Amino acid sequence: MRFNRNLTVANKLRIAFVGIAFLSLVAVVAALISFAVIETAQEEVVGHALPEALNAQEIRIRAIELVFATSRLTQIESATDVEKRFRSIRQDAKQLGVLITDIESANGATATSAALRNSLQTLRASLEEQFEVTMRRLALDITLRTEFTKTRDLIDKILSALHPEAIGHSAALIEHGKALLSMLDTERRSTREAVAERLERLVNADIFVFQQLSEMQFKTEILGSYLDQLNSASDQDSVRKLHALFNPDFESVLRETIDSRDSQTRDVIATSIVELSKFTLGPDSLFDKKFEQIESSQTLARLSEESVRQSARISVLTDQLLSGAELSIESAATEARGVISSSRVVLIFVAVLSVAASTAATWFVVTRSITQRLKRLTAVTRRLARGELDVEVKDDAEDELGEMAHAISVFRENAIQLNASREELRMQQAEQRLIFDNVPARIWYKDDKNRILRLNRQAADAMGMSVEDVEGADTYELFPAMAAKYHEDDLRVIKSGKPMLGIVEKFTPKHGSEGWVRTDKVPYTDPETDARYILVAATDITPLKKAEQELERGLNELRQSNEQLQQFAYIASHDLQEPLRMVASYCDLLERRYSELLGEDGKEFIGYAVDGAKRMQHLINDILKYSRAGNQKLEFSEVQIANEVEAVCSDLKMLIDEKSVEVKTSDLPVVTGDRGQIRLVLQNLVHNAIKFNDKSAPIVEIGALDIGQFWKISVDDNGIGVNDQYAERIFDVFQRLHTREEYPGTGIGLAIVKRIVERHGGNVTLERKSSPGSCFAFTLPKINVA
Repeated sequence: MRFNRNLTVANKLRIAFVGIAFLSLVAVVAALISFAVIETAQEEVVGHALPEALNAQEIRIRAIELVFATSRLTQIESATDVEKRFRSIRQDAKQLGVLITDIESANGATATSAALRNSLQTLRASLEEQFEVTMRRLALDITLRTEFTKTRDLIDKILSALHPEAIGHSAALIEHGKALLSMLDTERRSTREAVAERLERLVNADIFVFQQLSEMQFKTEILGSYLDQLNSASDQDSVRKLHALFNPDFESVLRETIDSRDSQTRDVIATSIVELSKFTLGPDSLFDKKFEQIESSQTLARLSEESVRQSARISVLTDQLLSGAELSIESAATEARGVISSSRVVLIFVAVLSVAASTAATWFVVTRSITQRLKRLTAVTRRLARGELDVEVKDDAEDELGEMAHAISVFRENAIQLNASREELRMQQAEQRLIFDNVPARIWYKDDKNRILRLNRQAADAMGMSVEDVEGADTYELFPAMAAKYHEDDLRVIKSGKPMLGIVEKFTPKHGSEGWVRTDKVPYTDPETDARYILVAATDITPLKKAEQELERGLNELRQSNEQLQQFAYIASHDLQEPLRMVASYCDLLERRYSELLGEDGKEFIGYAVDGAKRMQHLINDILKYSRAGNQKLEFSEVQIANEVEAVCSDLKMLIDEKSVEVKTSDLPVVTGDRGQIRLVLQNLVHNAIKFNDKSAPIVEIGALDIGQFWKISVDDNGIGVNDQYAERIFDVFQRLHTREEYPGTGIGLAIVKRIVERHGGNVTLERKSSPGSCFAFTLPKINVA
């Protein structure tokens, strides 16, 4: 006979009781008692122990997720990521609270569950406060970065207004002094005292203004230094000290600005000082915000430590809860085995008194349908308790024992999932080790006792040793030459808690090759032991350093060449021209004193000599102009092209009136450049346009075109024009297309134009045109290229 697998255990027993109805009342009572005891044992295992274990397992998983999420809160810098992570943590904490409530409802509150609930409540309160402080600090960080940038710009604006003015006064003093000294050399003795008195008054006035501007510049630089120190300050005492130092100096700059005799400088910097006071004075100044930022960071550090501590406590309590649930399963299984053994003894005793048929029926129903299955479930439970998760739970009956088998199967699947998570964590650690050993940088960990605890293969190779030999070694053993400096930097990083990035230093291992590295040092504190460590990452920059040294040598050679060129220019401007002036002077003297004796040929020859000397002087002066165009320091400022064109036309007014030239201009831009150099470019081009024009009604047109990052300025004329084959040649030094008799000049003007424009970051070209004449165009960038 085979029973239906869908029958419950109680129904199977009832069928057996019908077959043995003739047994005595004692046998019936004993069987009923055995049945009730088995039901109780089964309910204990299925209804109490297994749900408790499953809930404890789920609590453990949630606690691990919560600990992992809490430990990474301090690594988030985006407000959006902070909100997203806190929502996730709140959800995990809420689910963990629900699971704790479920397990207390089923088994009653215990000391472990109560401690777990209290720790969870403390963690949630700490996290909420940490969220508010984090959001407030992120907002402060953004505000401070913006305001520090604005104040730095205002300081730079004040300094840029003061510096050119001081230089201008000193240059004016020197030029006036040279002029007056020249007068003292040339004037007679009777006028020297008057000139000397004038020189003294001029020098005293300019020196006073120069000293006043220099003092304002010095104090403004100090204010900028205070703001830079405030930006990097990490404690509240530093902020208070900087605030106390800043206010007197700011008031001093303000008073000196008001008292300044230079009205132009005072008007330029007054607006910047007013704007600066809005950020540095008053109840909501940069100092107050920096103080609040430091206070928020300290509060956040405290809350973060509290959150990590509570998360660790939750993890420990969930381990205790899980251990208790496993013990509960083992105890219930043991109790069930004892109850079943007692019931089997009673049933055997009843079978002895009963007929063989009832004994056989009872054995078939109880032993095969219940006892054997319960043994299998007990064996499975024992193997699961020993960690053997590959065991299979084979019982698909739809009765009470089938439900218990299904619960054990669910427990096994959860345990397998937990082991898989642990294996995944192990694989991640292995991957991190693989990356650590193969990253193209030298990385090692050090403790506060200057010992290297761990390093990658690249670092060991650079030190000329194996990884095993380096680990545990002292820095003084590995880097005897640089160990003191390395240790000093390490202590600074550990004490400040802030990383040092981009340190360029020598790498001098005892056994490896010397070189240069760019080092980053980042502090790390173990949250459990409070032990402090340093992560060091060094990148080899030896090839880059060698290239920099080569570049520096080239720059030094270039500086020497420029100095020699300037020395030559000085000699040309003084020593070379003196003989020429003497030749011209004596030739003139010969012509005046001995003109009657020389005759026509002698006069002609003397004219040739004078003309040659004068042309030589013009040539030397043009060479000097060309040299200055390439070596003179550029003073960049905003230049109104229209104003410079007007000034050039004023300088050339006699030539323009003489040839009846019509000068036309369109809308001209404002550019950034050296005002004097740009005016020289315009003067050379306009002068050429007038000189090389044989028309009765000469026309010169000056226009501008916006071509993206540059302004294209053109000088167009209706003169004789230039053949396209000479478009490049005419910009070379001393290149002429006509004789001096036709058009005078040295042929260096366009070369000077090209040199000035290229130093400004632009270029000059001869444009093609269909109408008569020529069109020269040059470009200037819209931004300062200095």
